[in-house]
Amino acid sequence: MNAKQERQNDVWVKWDWLWEVLFYAAVIVSTWLMLLDDDRKSSVSTALLLTGILLLWHWGGLKLAYRKSDELDDSDIFRFIVIIGIIVLWFALVNMSPAYYFTLFGLFGLVFRHLPLRYGVIAVLILTGSIIYEQLADTGETISLTNPTIWVFLFTALGAIILGVWITAIIGQSTRRRQLIEQLDSTQAELAAAERRAGILEERQRLAREIHDTLAQGFTSIVMHLEAAEQALPTDPDGVHKHIDRARQTARVSLDQARRVVQDLRPDLLEQGSL
Repeated sequence: MNAKQERQNDVWVKWDWLWEVLFYAAVIVSTWLMLLDDDRKSSVSTALLLTGILLLWHWGGLKLAYRKSDELDDSDIFRFIVIIGIIVLWFALVNMSPAYYFTLFGLFGLVFRHLPLRYGVIAVLILTGSIIYEQLADTGETISLTNPTIWVFLFTALGAIILGVWITAIIGQSTRRRQLIEQLDSTQAELAAAERRAGILEERQRLAREIHDTLAQGFTSIVMHLEAAEQALPTDPDGVHKHIDRARQTARVSLDQARRVVQDLRPDLLEQGSL
């Protein structure tokens, strides 16, 4: 199982589709509201074209960003560029029709889902600055700390950052838990492999002892009796027969011992069932 498949067990990845659905739904609803807006500042075809570019940029950019890894710290600069591009396209759309303010429902969550906290905060501040600028431009007001509109959106940005901290904490905790589980699985696999190697080595040593204590000694005895029979052949025929009988007896005993060693190596499954 590869790393990407392992990460499918993370809760934040399992629910990743929810963020995407929320963003696409917000864009679709904004587009529908734009079609009902008689005060839009551009043609419908231009707004629809830019909306299509926004969706294509979102889909293609994030797909390229995640082509190698799902970790937030990998390709973070590239994902930051993608998110900033989405914000720029949204800003152009909201200048065409205020209906696209509805896209913010999916855009804020998208920022912290695909960016680490440090880049997410920057993106939220850029997005908030764009909202404040657009609001002040529409009303003709100037930037002032006494303007309640500014404070409303600043508190909105603060809430988004707090949400981002919470999302990042969940992702970090889930990632650390997954990495710990992977380390435990790896350690267990290594221990199992070590136990198998130790078992194989122990079995080899046992077989070596069995061969040395039984078969090797039996063969040595057979060789000695045959050599003694060869030496007694010219002068002691009775001794020749005696040594040959002992060699034959030793060979039979060694054969029984060899069969016993082979029998011990047979799996229990072969003894309990047919082929």
